[in-house]
Amino acid sequence: MLRGLAWLVALPVIVVGSQVAHGVTHWWTYPQASRRLAVLQHSGHSYEAYAPVVLGLLFAIELLVFAVAVLDWIRG
Repeated sequence: MLRGLAWLVALPVIVVGSQVAHGVTHWWTYPQASRRLAVLQHSGHSYEAYAPVVLGLLFAIELLVFAVAVLDWIRG
């Protein structure tokens, strides 16, 4: 059970960290927002429009895992 909970905590954190790193590198490479948007749309990064939905889903998973861990801790 603990191994599964560890993976459910780790995987969303890995995904979020990866997306943050991508965002920082895009911001650093193209500081002008209009230029960055044009380059990202041209290079096939339009999937990032779905990032808020995916991040919300990952946050919900994290809350569920946290609740299960707390309930498990309360039960002993």
